[in-house]
Amino acid sequence: MVERIYQGMNRSPAIFPLPPSLLKFAMKCATLVLKTGYSPELFTRMNSDLTFDSSAAREKLSYAPRPFYPQFKM
Repeated sequence: MVERIYQGMNRSPAIFPLPPSLLKFAMKCATLVLKTGYSPELFTRMNSDLTFDSSAAREKLSYAPRPFYPQFKM
């Protein structure tokens, strides 16, 4: 997800892989200190493939989604 954002901005991402346990611990600490409502599951979802087949929706609902263009526009 982060790579796609940077690609859309025509920039090179600086991504440093960290163990999931360290990220979850850091998120718990940040939640306690900053009183945010974020969950450590945020990282699990970010690393999951959340795409799905929309052919049934397109067929039954006459749904025609527009194509995705990752270019960043301001």
